[in-house]
Amino acid sequence: MMLNHSIVSSQQKIAEKLTILNDRGIGMLTRISNIKKACVDKDPASKPAFLLEKGLEQTFKQIVKRFPNFEKGSLNQYNNLGQFKNDILKSLSLYYHTFVDLLDFKDHVNDLLTTIDACQIHFDISINYDLSKNYLDLITTYVSLMILLSKVDDRKTVLGLYTIAHEMINGQGDPSFPRLGQMIVDYEMPMKKLAEDFVPHSKLIYECLQSLVPIYKQKNVTAEEMRRNLMLNLSACPNLMLQPPFTDTINCDILSFDQIERWVVLTTPLCIGYMQHQECLEMFRSVLLNGHVHVLYRDDTILTHEFLLKFLELVKNSSAKKLAEIVKDTQLASFQNARYIHREKRQFLRSALREMSLLFTDQPGLLGPKALYLFMGLSMARDEIHWLLRHQYLHWFDPTKPNKLTKGMAKEDWMDKSLPELLFLIEELRTLARKYFQVIERYYVEYLSGADSCSLNLHMEQVLNVLPEDEAILLSSFHSTVSALNVKQIENNESINLRPLRLDWFRFQTYTSVIRPTFCLTKSSALAKTMNTISFHSKLVDFIDEVLFETSDLSLFCFYPNLFFENFHICFEYPSQLRYSIAFPLMCSHFMSCTHELCPEERQFIGRKSIDFASKVIDDMARETKDIIAQICDRHCELNLQLEPMQSLPFLLDHLKKKHRKDNKKQSQQQQNNLVKPGSESMRLNREEMNFLDKMNMALAEWCFALNYTHSITIWEFTFFPKEYLYTKLEIQKCFVEVNEKNEKIRVYLRPTEMLNIIESYMKIMLTIENYVHIDITKAFNNVLGQQSQLIDSNGNSTLTRHYCDLYIDKLLRNIERNHVIYLPSQKSFLSAGKSDQSHPDQIQHENYINYNELSALCEIIGVVGSKYMIEQVNGLIYENLIKLKAIVSQNKEILQSLRINFDRPDMMRELYKRLENVDLALVSLLNIGIYLAFKSLLTECLHEVLEKRLPYLMLSAEEFSKNFNDQKFELLINEMSASCGFQTNIDTGLYQIIKTPNSKTCPEDEYTVSCLMMVLLAVSISRLSKYDSSQYKAELQAHANNSHCIAMAINTLAGCLFYDMGAECQRNVQCRLTEFLALASSALLKLAHDSESSNSSSGQNGPLSQKDQLNRDSVYIILDQIVQSSPFLSYDLLESCFPYALLRTSYRQILKKNSAAVNSSGVSNLTNLLIND
Repeated sequence: MMLNHSIVSSQQKIAEKLTILNDRGIGMLTRISNIKKACVDKDPASKPAFLLEKGLEQTFKQIVKRFPNFEKGSLNQYNNLGQFKNDILKSLSLYYHTFVDLLDFKDHVNDLLTTIDACQIHFDISINYDLSKNYLDLITTYVSLMILLSKVDDRKTVLGLYTIAHEMINGQGDPSFPRLGQMIVDYEMPMKKLAEDFVPHSKLIYECLQSLVPIYKQKNVTAEEMRRNLMLNLSACPNLMLQPPFTDTINCDILSFDQIERWVVLTTPLCIGYMQHQECLEMFRSVLLNGHVHVLYRDDTILTHEFLLKFLELVKNSSAKKLAEIVKDTQLASFQNARYIHREKRQFLRSALREMSLLFTDQPGLLGPKALYLFMGLSMARDEIHWLLRHQYLHWFDPTKPNKLTKGMAKEDWMDKSLPELLFLIEELRTLARKYFQVIERYYVEYLSGADSCSLNLHMEQVLNVLPEDEAILLSSFHSTVSALNVKQIENNESINLRPLRLDWFRFQTYTSVIRPTFCLTKSSALAKTMNTISFHSKLVDFIDEVLFETSDLSLFCFYPNLFFENFHICFEYPSQLRYSIAFPLMCSHFMSCTHELCPEERQFIGRKSIDFASKVIDDMARETKDIIAQICDRHCELNLQLEPMQSLPFLLDHLKKKHRKDNKKQSQQQQNNLVKPGSESMRLNREEMNFLDKMNMALAEWCFALNYTHSITIWEFTFFPKEYLYTKLEIQKCFVEVNEKNEKIRVYLRPTEMLNIIESYMKIMLTIENYVHIDITKAFNNVLGQQSQLIDSNGNSTLTRHYCDLYIDKLLRNIERNHVIYLPSQKSFLSAGKSDQSHPDQIQHENYINYNELSALCEIIGVVGSKYMIEQVNGLIYENLIKLKAIVSQNKEILQSLRINFDRPDMMRELYKRLENVDLALVSLLNIGIYLAFKSLLTECLHEVLEKRLPYLMLSAEEFSKNFNDQKFELLINEMSASCGFQTNIDTGLYQIIKTPNSKTCPEDEYTVSCLMMVLLAVSISRLSKYDSSQYKAELQAHANNSHCIAMAINTLAGCLFYDMGAECQRNVQCRLTEFLALASSALLKLAHDSESSNSSSGQNGPLSQKDQLNRDSVYIILDQIVQSSPFLSYDLLESCFPYALLRTSYRQILKKNSAAVNSSGVSNLTNLLIND
């Protein structure tokens, strides 16, 4: 007793020691937890290399067996550790000194607890809240540390290795090792040792627990009781909406219920001898019924019932037996019923927090008077989430779960499909509290300086006379501090620091909670409750972030990664939870709050983990949104395809079949039901019925709400922008290319009009995203379509330009001759005229791809740049055939020179012509050039129309410029500009540049000669076309069957490119060469007529030629007319001087007469037949 009176509580600095030791205890828990995980981790990279040496396994077993007694003489048997001693000392130093720090922490805690016992401090959490809470926190932290210490697997190996290596290097062991080793041995069974150590302190611990009973009863209520009592209901009494709540236990109202249960579970075994009070036993029973997993630290938990039973079986007294019976009675009930109780609580909290969020969003001013309700709701929701996490992990992932008790429980029993909503509401309320913190700050500055100051003054006058001098000074300073607060401090942005006030109040509690005759705080409960209220209000002025951390920290998810993603994926399964998915990346910003300065090495790891979690979640959200957009776009594309003309064929056939099946009405009705008309998806009986697009649009709106909820999320030192994730994930160009590639794999090539419909459908859907998310979709499309006009995109992938270049060049143009395709100038289309080889894998109907509409759509898709690429590839094909022509010219060079000189000598011409080689090949190359030029001309015309539609003013300016600027020096540049705009020019600039590319093998004079001889070869070879029936001119098609009508374009274009040269005489040079060509071709054709008549006479037939031969000859004559008609360099006067125009008129008349007779005899035109066959 003399010792107790000699200790003065005000001199022991109990408040300061409790604060420091509690903080240090959390740091020690962090370090021990990390060591425990490092020892358990099976990853070799996380352990020192020597611990994995198989040769040292026997040594490790010996160390564990002899621990902690390592005599100097016995160290010789550890000589094999000599080569690793430096590595051991270096690698295990952190582990060893952590255990040494734990030993030091243990000593300080024991000293402080002894001092508190000696001071005879009285604990009551409703009165000296800070003192009681910190006392219970210190004890539970200490108990958790010792339990965690006993769970570190390799603790003896680590400590033994370190002390042996230390003795090998320094000649003696570490001085701390004997006590440290003894502590490790003593706490092999931690609860038994702790119960023995805490016998002197058990009375005070029990006193603390007893003070928790009314608080626990107040918090341990079911969801139904909460509803009945209107808990967290702000709108229950509208007339009291602006009035703050009045409560005597304001700090206890936001105290974590989870923390109270942890106090009860971990401190009850330390005061078993005093556990006689029925209310305490009922509280203990309720805690055990409320759950079967309780936390030590973070994700280190205990199976409460097994843990307590294991300890209580070692204690032999009546109180222990009574507690053991309670544990056994509640074990099965907890496993079976607790989840339903907490499920109902979470359901209630969701509705309460939702209403609270709506009210605070609409009226932020209510955050002032109703701030307590905000933090109460956050605290209760946080506790329920922590409870669910611990129990989910036990039943889903923990291999140590008790199978007998969990038998028959499915995974779904522990799943909360509405958990994302609860998490979202917590985040939303936290955001509101931070956003309007000035509202809260201003309100409580006024409240402290007004109502709280007056209340404190009233109670202070009653006790000031009986207080010792030091306590009286503290109490007076409380009043002066709160009275001095002023709103102007906030308006002037002055920092308000009320931490000294709260620390002084903590000191005041330690000074006055001692039983003394003059003044005891427990007997002045009114003053204590007023000061507790002032302490809480002061936190809302300068410490609101800390209050939010205490009531709504969700960093526990950091240590349950599997549960984090399991609960996140609930959003994918339940559409009602989609919009709340943003809560998960927001929650990652909590993770750094669980770090501690005593464990700095953990900060980097948790920081990277939080960033990885957030990045993956936002990435998944953006990817899912992108997939939904793709599905909507695909569906719209399908609906657009239903409106294609070809889709009407089944309905036409059905209509025709109905006329022949009037007998079988049932079958006809059944077939009609199988046909789905476009637009039928919009027909419904009521709006509640949701079709596929309705569901997808709803999901899209929900995902977009989530991604657009916050502009940015700051985690550690990084900032995430969810909308940017979506923007990068859209990858519209990839969608288009994937659609094309998907069809190409099944040998189905999307026509440009179909692809344009797809792009327009995508664009319409994408533009609707702007209604949900602030993203510039137009900019995205401009960027995407700009990249699609190139051969590769920014990622090096193929584009639509590449795909369509391959389709048109390799699969269409190169196969025109084999597939019997005719170019129809009148219809601006290519037509498959013969029976094509359908067995060929690349067989395509040309008329479906090469017509004015399709090429216009193609120019819309690939734009000017893409069209330029395609034209360049066509020019490449033309140049290939030109090279073949030049090779044939070189082969017949001497003969062609003679033909050029002797064009006026028919007999000589006849003999020389017979000596020419590969004339047919030359004609094939010429026809190919003509076909390619026809395609290029059609593509250029379509490009011109598209540009006129898009850029009418720019096109008008370009047209005026090209017409009125006549400087010959810049003619090629003007032609190039005009060609890029789709204007027809006299000289094909692109082809000219390819042909005129300098060639080191030949000189310009030789090139010119070869070009002249090529025109001679082509001129004398045209007459050969009359030998082929395919050369017949089809009047109804306005084309030759073998595309001979394309020769006119080929001749004029080649002449312009081959003989054009800079200078004033350039046009005259081209005209001279074409005149020479015309003279030679006319001579050959006139000779053809003469030879035909001579051949007919020599065969003994005095009549006219056969109709077939006549038709072939007349068809070839027409080519001359087409050459002159399409040439800018030739005139009909020139043609009349070489070839009688009367012969041309006769040819046209004969061809029309023949085609008219054919039409009258068959009753249907060849073109119609072709279309029908197609």
